[in-house]
Amino acid sequence: MLTSVARRDTETQSEVVMDAANIFREGEQPLLDEILDKAFGLLGEDIVIAHAKDVKSTGEVVAAGRGELDYDRYLENLRGVGFEGPVILHGLGESEVEGSVAFLSAKLVNAAYSEHRER
Repeated sequence: MLTSVARRDTETQSEVVMDAANIFREGEQPLLDEILDKAFGLLGEDIVIAHAKDVKSTGEVVAAGRGELDYDRYLENLRGVGFEGPVILHGLGESEVEGSVAFLSAKLVNAAYSEHRER
C-alpha cells in the first residue's frame, strides 16, 4: 500500500516525497482516509516535499481537484506533522494548470484559516 511513496535514505535521516495520489490503488476509495492517515503516521516526520495531484476511484491519476483525494484531510495531515515545505503540482496538462492552481490555492487558504481558528 505504501510502496509508491518515494523515499531517499541519507546517512542522517530518511526524506520522503509525499505523493498521496500514488499510495492508493483501484478499489481502495472506501479506505482513503485510513490509508492517508496511516501513511502520515508512518512517514510524516520525514516529509520534505508534498506533491499535489489527484486520483479517481479507478486508480487513474489526474490533476489536483479532479479526483477523489480528500485535500482537506491531506493538508490537515501535512500541517499535523509540522510540514512547512513546498507543495508541488504535477501530473497535469497545460490546460489544467489554472484550475488546479485555483483549487489548491483555495484549499491552502482554507487550511490556513482553519489553523488560525483553532488557536
